[in-house]
Amino acid sequence: MMLWIRLAIMELSRDRRFSLFFILNLSIGLVGFIALNSFNRSLEKHLKDNLKQILTADLMVSSARPLNENENQIIESTLGS
Repeated sequence: MMLWIRLAIMELSRDRRFSLFFILNLSIGLVGFIALNSFNRSLEKHLKDNLKQILTADLMVSSARPLNENENQIIESTLGS
């Protein structure tokens, strides 16, 4: 394992321009990934907090798994369409 790390460091130190280009690309990729993840969490939080207003409903039914047909019929008969 140490051999691979030593070889990678040696290869990166040989070609400075490639190393700079590699580190720059890696940094841009990580920043983009973090920005997309942050946007995703923000959007999910906004939707979760404002779902009642978006749906214009007084009640919302949610489940961690898909509801089966029997459960859907119970919900329909209780709440209506």
